Amino acid sequence: MDSLTDRFWRDWERARWSILPIVCLGLIYLWSCGTSPMRWIFGPTSRQIIQVGALSASLVDDGEVWRLGTTMFLHGDLLHLALNLSALWVLGGLMEAAFGLLRSSGIALCSGLCGAVFSWAMGAQQTVGFSGSLFGMLSSLVIFGWKYRF
Repeated sequence: MDSLTDRFWRDWERARWSILPIVCLGLIYLWSCGTSPMRWIFGPTSRQIIQVGALSASLVDDGEVWRLGTTMFLHGDLLHLALNLSALWVLGGLMEAAFGLLRSSGIALCSGLCGAVFSWAMGAQQTVGFSGSLFGMLSSLVIFGWKYRF
């Protein structure tokens, strides 16, 4: 009988569905930047990012609540995107190994939405990024590790 630790690390080696959201987030970034290669490096302008769905407190207050869900898929510049995607690569594999694909996807999406709602409630004027999801993923892994104490 395999121990939980053995099963976790065996699943970690096979868990690579996290490449799919990485590719999707990269494509969304390129789409939000437009056709200018300079924008691909330095990110979309403030007007562009608002136009494609960034969280803007005043627009959410005016009824555009859908922005709470779209903001987690947008990024401010190439460095922001690269750091979030590298964290997603590591945490995504660990999440898949610990919780499975569906639960880890649910945790990531729910924590991203909660992060956006919290940012809006605290009065952030304009935000983008997957950081709320990453912190939710990290928190769930910490709780998992604490509960099972590898």
